[in-house]
Amino acid sequence: MHLISYLKTPIGYLQSNGREYITVEGVGRMKEAFKGTGVLYCSMQGNSSQEILNCQFDLQQMTPAKYINDEAGKISLELEAQPRSPCSGIRTSTGEGYVISPAFKLDQTRGPNIVLMTLAPRTTPYNLTVEKSALTISKDEVEATVTSDAGELHCIGTISGKTKTAHLILNRNPELPVYPSGFNQTLSEIKGQGQISATWKPVARSFEELIFAFYPSNVGVNALLPGTMNINATTIGSNALNPGAINLDAITNYLGAPGLGDPQEFDDYVIGDGPGANYTVRLRIDRGLGRHDTDETRLTIT
Repeated sequence: MHLISYLKTPIGYLQSNGREYITVEGVGRMKEAFKGTGVLYCSMQGNSSQEILNCQFDLQQMTPAKYINDEAGKISLELEAQPRSPCSGIRTSTGEGYVISPAFKLDQTRGPNIVLMTLAPRTTPYNLTVEKSALTISKDEVEATVTSDAGELHCIGTISGKTKTAHLILNRNPELPVYPSGFNQTLSEIKGQGQISATWKPVARSFEELIFAFYPSNVGVNALLPGTMNINATTIGSNALNPGAINLDAITNYLGAPGLGDPQEFDDYVIGDGPGANYTVRLRIDRGLGRHDTDETRLTIT
C-alpha cells in the first residue's frame, strides 16, 4: 500500500486480525464520516494566454462510514475487503479528465474536511457486452457489425456510399457537467469507400495500490497549468510538503502516466476503464461542409 498525502497531519496504514485500516492523526473530534464514490475532475478554463485548470471533487452515493476515534485524536477507517473496486478515468494531454474510485470523507469538528481516495488496479478479467450488433447508416451506404468476445470489442463494416471519411469512435462519458460530450477515442478511420474495422479492449493498468489524501477545499480554480505547478506530495504517511492546489496530474503520475512536461508524451492517458462512465461505440460518416451522419451502440463493462 502506497500513501500519498497532501495533509498537514500524518496518515498511516495498518493490518489487524486480517483487516486493513487507514489512520489519520491529529484530527481530534469528528462530526461524521462518509464513504462513497469519489470523483476528481478537471477542465480547462480561460484563454490561451491565461489558461487554468478548474478542478473539483464530488463524493457520490454517500453512506455513513464507521470509524474509531481514540483519545489522542487519531481516526481509523476500515478498508473494503480485497479485491477492492478498481479506479477508472482518463487524463488528457492538456491535464483535463477525471478519476473515479471509492473514497472516504471526514467531517471534522474543527478544521477542514479530509478526503481519502482508494486507488486500486483491476485484478479480474473484464466482461463486455454490446446493446445492439449492427450499426447502419442507410443499408446501401454503410453497415457495420459489432460483437464482443472474451472482453474484447470487434467492429467490421463496409463503406460503399459517397462519403469523404468514415470513423469508428469510442466514447467515454462520466456524465459530469463540464464534459457533456465525454471523451472520444478514434478506433479506425478510412477515406472514401472500403472496409473499416477495429478491435478494442478496456484498459487495465498495473500499479501499486495507493491512498490519496487531501483537503477538498484545496481543489478548485487555483490549480494552475501542470507545467507551472510545484506540487510534491510526501509518501508513507508523513506530512505533505506542499498542501497547495490539487489537480489530476497529482494522482495520475503515481498510476503510471508520464508527466505533462514530458516532451515525448502528447497523447491522452487512460487510467482504467470500468464502472463510473458510460461507453458507446459510434460509426460516423462525414459528408463535407460540416455535415455528418452517425449510428451508435452502448457498451456495458463489468
